[in-house]
Amino acid sequence: MKNLLTYALFACLLLAAQAAAPVRASVAVATRQDDKVQEEKDKRLLDAARAGNSTEAKAALDAGGRIEATDSEGRTPLMLAAQGGYKDAIDVLLKAGAKVDARDPKGSSALSFAVERVNSYFDLAVVKQLLDAGANVNGKDGKGRTPLVLAVEKSNDDLLRMLLDAGASPNVLDAEGKSVLHFAVEQDDEQVVRALLRAGATDRAVEGTGKTALMLAVARDSSSIVRALIEGGSRVDASDGEGRTALMLAAADGSEIMVRLLLDARASVEVADEGGATAYLLAARAGNVGVLRLLAGAGARPDARDARGRTALMYAAGGGQSEVVRFLLAAGARTDERDRDGSSALMLAAAGDQTNVVQMLIEAGADIFARDSSDRSALVLAAGAGGALTTQALLRAGAKATDADGRAAVLASARNGSAATVKVLLDAGASANEKTDDGTTLLMLAAASGRAALAQILLTAGADIASRNQRGDTALTRAGEKSMETGAQDVIKLLLTAGAPVDEKNAGGTTILMMAAESADTSFLKFLLSQRAQVNLADEAGETPLLRAA
Repeated sequence: MKNLLTYALFACLLLAAQAAAPVRASVAVATRQDDKVQEEKDKRLLDAARAGNSTEAKAALDAGGRIEATDSEGRTPLMLAAQGGYKDAIDVLLKAGAKVDARDPKGSSALSFAVERVNSYFDLAVVKQLLDAGANVNGKDGKGRTPLVLAVEKSNDDLLRMLLDAGASPNVLDAEGKSVLHFAVEQDDEQVVRALLRAGATDRAVEGTGKTALMLAVARDSSSIVRALIEGGSRVDASDGEGRTALMLAAADGSEIMVRLLLDARASVEVADEGGATAYLLAARAGNVGVLRLLAGAGARPDARDARGRTALMYAAGGGQSEVVRFLLAAGARTDERDRDGSSALMLAAAGDQTNVVQMLIEAGADIFARDSSDRSALVLAAGAGGALTTQALLRAGAKATDADGRAAVLASARNGSAATVKVLLDAGASANEKTDDGTTLLMLAAASGRAALAQILLTAGADIASRNQRGDTALTRAGEKSMETGAQDVIKLLLTAGAPVDEKNAGGTTILMMAAESADTSFLKFLLSQRAQVNLADEAGETPLLRAA
């Protein structure tokens, strides 16, 4: 009995569903038709607003067009009318109840569009019309910009005054943390900056970077705006995310005008950034003597050090700022101060191959024999940098090519591949057969790096082609390891001409023919064969040149 009742109930429900299906289908069709009709009504209104046709807009509203309909970009009729500057159409839409603060997907409102359009008195009238209708003068778009920011970008004084009079805040920040003042500085408009300051704008730092409008103006070298901001109360000693003040930025840029303005505003010369650098140190790096004079006159300490222990003289010397070095030496800078790595100004200049500065420091009494924490003298550093003229200057000043420093210097210059520097040291008495701790000779270094000119100088100076290092390498086998490279092939030819045995083996029993056999350079293989290189010799693994070539 229970099963019969269940069956009967199911059958009734099925019949009811079948009967309702045509009704639902009819309703769906009708709904789609109604939607299409409404879309046409909305389109009529949107088109009228876009064209600024107030009569047609009113007719479209009367015909059922929705006041908050949106186009494909999410803009309402009021936004479209404002974008076109159509005052009469706006009036019709506002009277019909348009939401004055509605926003499109980008966050723009009718007021935003009206402000962006302003080019004439008539456009200003549209802005006033929307403000009078209650538009939010501090509303933000998707980028966090208020109408006031948009007005600043237009550099329109009347528009700016209208928005400020309507209550626009000059201290609102956008999504990036920039204030209205920052935008005004970017426009390089002094009058707008002053108007904002009169309205109560404060120079707030950008969140994250810590940059103030004053710093931005200094970076842009805008003296009139810097003056306006200082007069308006900008904090001259505010620091950014790296601890740098406006004065430091001006000093680093080498701007005497900016530095003078900031010093007149009593900017501190003693503040240091996160790296310990003062404005004086930054000016020395930049190489501007005029800025250094201004800072020194304001009481900057010439012996200040940064976190690396470096002084202004060290930075100027390392950067080759000869005029700055001359100024600092005349001001009494000490030549033999050391940084945390044990480097002196002379060492830094030598490492940078700054010959003129090295000569100036030598004449000022710098110690040419001092060593850094890695036990390197100025001579070694100059040679390692490939500075032939700088090396000569140090040798003339008393450095020796024949002592421990000289030996280290000639090895450093050979590693660098500087043929000219090696020749300077050889001419001063350095040995052409100088070796590293593992027995690697200068000639091996030249061979391994494919430096044919250097190899020729060493051979001319009597370098021993038969020497082996602790691994069993000779200059020839070291060159053979790079035999696929043109430079190494040139060195091999020089060594063979100088008498090196073509079948010379390294510790593994490998000849240069075996090494070259692995390359596809048939012309070089032919050259080695023409030098009577043996094709049947085998290395310790039993491989011949033919097996390696296979």
